[in-house]
Amino acid sequence: MIVSVSSHEPVVGTRLTLRVRAASDAVAAAAETAAVTEIERLEAMLSAYRPDSEWSRWRRGDIDHVGPELHALLGLAAHWHAASGGAFNPGVGTLRARWQRAAVEQLPPAPGEMAELAAAIAALPY
Repeated sequence: MIVSVSSHEPVVGTRLTLRVRAASDAVAAAAETAAVTEIERLEAMLSAYRPDSEWSRWRRGDIDHVGPELHALLGLAAHWHAASGGAFNPGVGTLRARWQRAAVEQLPPAPGEMAELAAAIAALPY
């Protein structure tokens, strides 16, 4: 049994340290390749930072229908939004982005703007 440790970056905006325990170097290398390939595939679909991701294109309104994996994920998000009484809200990134813009501009949001944004994300759009 061998243990292979490798680092990859950037992976989902951070560093990935992968530890694989396998019967041989070849099996470890195959497992590492499979894991990194799947992570990269999911990032290409779900990244909010990549304008070409399916998630980003859907959020911008460039596509009306998403693939089955993203559709299932949106369904799970809606489920947990309802189950948590709104405590889990996948739209909260809108509020974060507005505060980040305020920090860059050195100008806080206008009175009531954050409340309007919060109201807009209270009901999920899917």
